[in-house]
Amino acid sequence: RRVLRRIGSPVTLVAAAAAPEPGAFATRPAFTRFLRGFAVDEAIFMRRCGATYALANRYDGWFEEGAGHWHPYGECGPRIDGLDLFHPWLKHRLDGEEAGAYGDYAPQTHMAAAGRGPAPQAGGSAVTEAGSYGFHLDRAGLVRFFREIALSEGVRAVTGRVVAAETSPLGDVESLTLEGGASVAGDIFVDGTGAAAFLIGGTLGEPWIEDAAAGVCDRLASLALPPDPARPPFT
Repeated sequence: RRVLRRIGSPVTLVAAAAAPEPGAFATRPAFTRFLRGFAVDEAIFMRRCGATYALANRYDGWFEEGAGHWHPYGECGPRIDGLDLFHPWLKHRLDGEEAGAYGDYAPQTHMAAAGRGPAPQAGGSAVTEAGSYGFHLDRAGLVRFFREIALSEGVRAVTGRVVAAETSPLGDVESLTLEGGASVAGDIFVDGTGAAAFLIGGTLGEPWIEDAAAGVCDRLASLALPPDPARPPFT
């Protein structure tokens, strides 16, 4: 909205009057940098979204039973002669020398294992300066937080369930019809219906394109576990 305001383009959000989906949500450093790009106060964000820090992913039993490894949210070690540490680390491994786990060269690994945050209570750290951390947060709180920011920036919210879409002679979407008969017109529409693809699939008829070249990882399994009262700083 801040960008479109410069050219005088209004933004309208159309959504059904449903409560935000509850549950936990984990983010990575890209989201942290996204917040900074929009000058969002991190302390306020964390309080409003019930957030805690996330510094790494921990994988147990991934390669062998009883063993685990870390995937830290940041660079592993310094660069050597302009090259990433991975190259000399791998050479040592291939030469049969002891090099340790690659993830152990990142400070986020040790912070996460010790249950620490990315910075002391006063001051910062190299991790916070680089934004190399994420968050665990409340999904519903995040939706409410972003909604309030959008409304404060002048976004117009229309509550209603979309039942149909009208297209122009050229085939572009030009308006939405809501339950009850109200209509919302516009020049550009962003389909936020997820897998339902109401506009791009149902209205415009764009097919889902399978990408066999992407590899065998074409499925996502999701499950819910009881909350951990310790709330460690890793996923």
